[in-house]
Amino acid sequence: MSESSVLISASLSENESWLRDHILSNCQDIKAVSMVWDVGGNMQNSLFLYMEGTTDLKQVSKTFFRELEPLLAQCVERKFVDVVKRMRIPEVTYYEQWKTVLALLFHGTGIFFLDGWPGALVVEQVAKPSRSPDEPEMETAIRGAHDGFVEDVMQNLALLRMRMPTPSVVCEFFEIGTLTHTRVALVYLKDTASPELVSTLQARLHAIQVDELTESAHLEELLEDRKFTIFPQFDYTERPSKLAAILSEGRIGMIQDTSATVLIAPVTLMQLLQAPDDYNDRFPFVVVVRILRMIGLFISLFLPAGYVAATEYHQDTIPAFLLISLINAHKGVPFPTPLEAMIMLGLFELFREAGLRLPRAAGQTIGLLGTVVVGDAAVKAGIASAGMTAVVGITAISTYVVPNYTLANAITIVRMVILIMASFMGYVGLIIGAILLIGHMASLNPLGVSYLAPFSPFIWEDWRDYIIRIKWTRMRKKSAAQSQTRKRSDR
Repeated sequence: MSESSVLISASLSENESWLRDHILSNCQDIKAVSMVWDVGGNMQNSLFLYMEGTTDLKQVSKTFFRELEPLLAQCVERKFVDVVKRMRIPEVTYYEQWKTVLALLFHGTGIFFLDGWPGALVVEQVAKPSRSPDEPEMETAIRGAHDGFVEDVMQNLALLRMRMPTPSVVCEFFEIGTLTHTRVALVYLKDTASPELVSTLQARLHAIQVDELTESAHLEELLEDRKFTIFPQFDYTERPSKLAAILSEGRIGMIQDTSATVLIAPVTLMQLLQAPDDYNDRFPFVVVVRILRMIGLFISLFLPAGYVAATEYHQDTIPAFLLISLINAHKGVPFPTPLEAMIMLGLFELFREAGLRLPRAAGQTIGLLGTVVVGDAAVKAGIASAGMTAVVGITAISTYVVPNYTLANAITIVRMVILIMASFMGYVGLIIGAILLIGHMASLNPLGVSYLAPFSPFIWEDWRDYIIRIKWTRMRKKSAAQSQTRKRSDR
């Protein structure tokens, strides 16, 4: 018997035999309880199947069994469909195929079989292990909401609906993974999101054929346009408040079961530089902070390469007093400046990785004190110059200014590539690297939206919420986000 296509037998003994051979013998967390019921004056055997630790047996007893007993006693025809129609609880559904029933069983539902009755009743009384919606550690905010998504798709949808209680928020479910049967909810505003964008994502989700899907990062790789780019083509969030704001912009969210991170599409470079507090602070301060982020992005990309190019190839561009100071500081260092820069940047990445893997409190200590102590020791030991240590320190701080972790990782790789080019060709290598970087980002069009908008194409209206942020009352569209993300009537 194959569970993929065979109907559930009316014979309870056949069903028990198949379950014993294929389910109960391998999955000891699946429990089977035998019971006897009065069905129209005749006693009939039954079987209730559930997953231990996930099915809420107390609720099943209070609602399902209590409701089922008088209905079976009065029943004449052996049809579960008639029983379901007369039940006053909505959590009970009738199914005929093994494939559907088994998939629901491993999601925590209870399955009820009755001898002589074809099919089975599915009782949706699930008590999955879950945690409270605490504030995300990677997206902290000073003001505003402090709740965050969890690993349950239905609970996450409830957090979203709490902020947007309107039927305009469309939710479509997709099941991905032949082994994991992971549910993915596609959410968008039907009056705002572009139909072309929605259709594209629907088609891509339908086309996914994989065995397992456990993390939203895996879903991101399966959906992205360019497979071989280091730049993120999707944004992500763990904050329900951010997702609600993003849906109002015409963008789309993908909430995956078993993941607390919600994917957002489409995305641009400037959107990756925005933080939750940008919409909670006064707009003049936000303008200053956003400009500082862009300066930090520029410094983290080009400062080490610019320092190496200036000290190795273009000393005439450095003021004489500063050049003398840098030369004196570099005396006794056994490495050439390019290799020194690579070693120090490598040490910084080593400490950053150690800080991420250690417990939170210890990680912060290692990341900050470790960098300071090792940097000071490297200067005193003559391994690195004071100037290089300062450059790497400023670069490290500038990298932390970038709110998006995936973008910060991409910056790390690009920084090393531009540094290597500047080590061989000076400013020429730096400029070539910058041109190649801009050209590559300009070629990215995730879901048909330019990655460099509103620079390319130039859209003046979008500057009010991308580069700067005007007063809240003057923003008709909170973030125009390219006209491609919105319905034509909204543009």
